[in-house]
Amino acid sequence: MVVQVVREAFGGKGPRVTCFIALPGRYLVHAPQTSFRGVSRRIHDPEEKQRLRDILATLPESSGGFIVRTAGAGAEASAFQADARFLVETWATIEAKIRSSSTPSVLHADLDLFLRSLRDAPNASLSRIVVDDERMHRAGRDYLREIDPQLASRLQRHVGPDSLFDATGVSQDFEKALRSRVWLSSGGTIVIEQTEALVSIDVNSGKFVGARRPEDTVLKTNLEAAAEIAHQLRLRDLGGIIVVDFIDMDRPEHRHLVIETLERALQRDRSRTKVVGLSELGLLQLTRKRTRPGIGAALTRACVSCSGTGRMKTPETVAYDALFEVRRVASSLTTGDVTVRTHPDVARALRLALQTAAPIINPSLVARLRVVDDPEARVDQFDVKVS
Repeated sequence: MVVQVVREAFGGKGPRVTCFIALPGRYLVHAPQTSFRGVSRRIHDPEEKQRLRDILATLPESSGGFIVRTAGAGAEASAFQADARFLVETWATIEAKIRSSSTPSVLHADLDLFLRSLRDAPNASLSRIVVDDERMHRAGRDYLREIDPQLASRLQRHVGPDSLFDATGVSQDFEKALRSRVWLSSGGTIVIEQTEALVSIDVNSGKFVGARRPEDTVLKTNLEAAAEIAHQLRLRDLGGIIVVDFIDMDRPEHRHLVIETLERALQRDRSRTKVVGLSELGLLQLTRKRTRPGIGAALTRACVSCSGTGRMKTPETVAYDALFEVRRVASSLTTGDVTVRTHPDVARALRLALQTAAPIINPSLVARLRVVDDPEARVDQFDVKVS
């Protein structure tokens, strides 16, 4: 059985595979097992769609199915023919491997991230492509000369004392993308929290009190938040079910305007999105296709102290946990010193707790108890030893 991985494993979910093979090119997606010919739904101009259908009709029927990608809008017929030949040859190579390979085995691997980004980049919206690595620059130039010579002329090498990410502000965007709170230019905020089931986004007016009428303040904050939310979804690559709690709006025309603004901002998103609408509780619901872990999962890992909860026990709570552990470990022993080694904050709370610990721990055991400060210990940990 030949399958194609359409979504990698992430979280608690395994990879998703399909028997429907689709090979992406620069302008076309090749579906060798079908005869369907179509045009991307993101191309809206009727005349352009008809022109592209006419080009598809000129491709040999024996080649299989083809779908014009969004990047194909405005491309010449010769570019489609070259792309189709390349994809058909790729499928022929895969078929040869199917007959000769043992199972399981990899029959075909997609391009690396950089070349894949060049292949999938929409030509019209790119003024330049900048890289800071000579090997990548050379590989990208050679690749683009084959698939899109016009785009190859826009590939540039970054030079200068600062790194490319620092010079273009990408490093700051990475830092912002890892924070739950995002500040709006008006002074409002949006708070993004990702859970196992969904992504929740809360909109707050924050410091913004600029408008005379409260409903105008609410509307302006919500409109600004709608545009920023669409940007953050793309930046963080969030997907699945997304619930947005906008600031309450009494006027129906304001609610309609906010939804319209969000839908318009989402049109730039290459991942498929769908705005479901407002629920009875005033929550806006939408879905976004999720194919890979978001930027947070790629750049971070769960905190070793809080195990990803974002919360830790207070020093007082840990101190009482230590007292109960001392009683459990040492209460049956009548001799020997008991040492608790812990973080200074917990040690301070533990010494204070010992003054009122009579109901918890035997006074004779308190007399044998030593508390040792360990600045290198974690706040949520302690070590109990009997000697």
